Amino acid sequence: MAKLSPSEYLADWLKEREVYQACNKGSVSYVFPGIGANGGDVILYDEQIEPWGVQHALSAGYQRVSPDEREKICDVFYNLPLVIGDSFYPGSSDKFRTEHGFTYRNTWKPFRRVEPADGVWPDISDTLELYERVTADPAERKFAMQFIAHMIQRPDERPLFGLMINGAQRCGKSLAYHDLPTLLLSQQVYSTTTLSGEPGITGQRSTNNFWNKMLFVADDYNCDRATVADRLKYLVTANNFEVWPLYQSATEIHRAYTRMVLISNHRVPMRFGEDGDNRWFVPAYSHHKLGDTPEGIDETREFCSKLVERWQDPVYLTAVYDYFNSMDLSDFTPNKPMDTPEHRQLLKQSTDQIMDDIRELLGRDETPHLDNGPVVTVWYVCDHLYPNGHKDMEHKAVTKRLGNLGFVKVDKDLPKRFNLNKRRAAFWCMPGDEGNIIDLLDEVSDGLRRVLVGAV
Repeated sequence: MAKLSPSEYLADWLKEREVYQACNKGSVSYVFPGIGANGGDVILYDEQIEPWGVQHALSAGYQRVSPDEREKICDVFYNLPLVIGDSFYPGSSDKFRTEHGFTYRNTWKPFRRVEPADGVWPDISDTLELYERVTADPAERKFAMQFIAHMIQRPDERPLFGLMINGAQRCGKSLAYHDLPTLLLSQQVYSTTTLSGEPGITGQRSTNNFWNKMLFVADDYNCDRATVADRLKYLVTANNFEVWPLYQSATEIHRAYTRMVLISNHRVPMRFGEDGDNRWFVPAYSHHKLGDTPEGIDETREFCSKLVERWQDPVYLTAVYDYFNSMDLSDFTPNKPMDTPEHRQLLKQSTDQIMDDIRELLGRDETPHLDNGPVVTVWYVCDHLYPNGHKDMEHKAVTKRLGNLGFVKVDKDLPKRFNLNKRRAAFWCMPGDEGNIIDLLDEVSDGLRRVLVGAV
């Protein structure tokens, strides 16, 4: 086989290291990913490529580089993929992908397997025991583990539901559904402990954080705001994410691949909406193997500590990866979560709690009353039930329950002064009062009207 010319050698070397051209504000640079100091990128510009290529060829053992080869070296750089940005194509071996005439760099990273030197694979029964501890029911455990396996086997096929894992503190649930998946997914996981604003999920630029991740994990969260729950419902089932890059005025649309896992210590960590939220798989509440006692916590801590040490072995981790990669998914339903008693109970507690809260509010002495009973607005109910900023509670839920309690809505011919702070107030009262509510409200103070409209 003939020896490669300097330009041919350089072309192979650049391709192997996935070097590409980057277009930025009209100029072109040449990016060498991860070969710089501390794993950073090396960037060259047009005037640097010829001398760099010549020097690299000489350092590789070539005795000389002819003027003709110098031109060919420049041509090699000019023919590198011209990339306009990053995208995320899980499961694809393509390092670069062209769509609609534009080329993007694929940032997805596959798992790196490490074979045992002696050909003997380690026993991973302790990892499987972790899942037995955290998810006791065999059917629920199988489905939860299939959720993880599905990320590995079919990363480009996003399920239409997320995992909601609730259990006692330090029982191993985060280890099973956050720490281990992070290792198996090559660190392509976004983690947060809040769901109410940046760096959570409700901010304007929230999807910037996780559009290019395989997994979103909210650990130790507690969510009682309907706006957050609604945002989660959208993110779980969205086909695409709208991404707003920093320092840019325009948004980008990227296909959604990110799975969602919520982990909580609370019995009722989220208030579900009115639609009987079927976007979550909720296995039974987790407990420590020896009970939720100091002794049980100590036993769990020791077990988990030994397990984390074993995960540091790349061969052991590969064995765990292979287990999930070979798991049977023939009965796994990515479009519909498994129904569980825990989910039904959470749904019942969520909806019943709203009604109980409204009944308690209507019975308070300070709630405005007419002759036939209390008079309120939806704004008033939300403001007073959730005085700490949770007034974005689902208004439809309040409206429905006021109707179920026998209240009627009065919003015709209301004076404009009742529309305060751009809020259009519809008043709710018991039957018999709707005819004189305007006259009665005219008699109350401006302060009380402002309270009812929710403008204080």
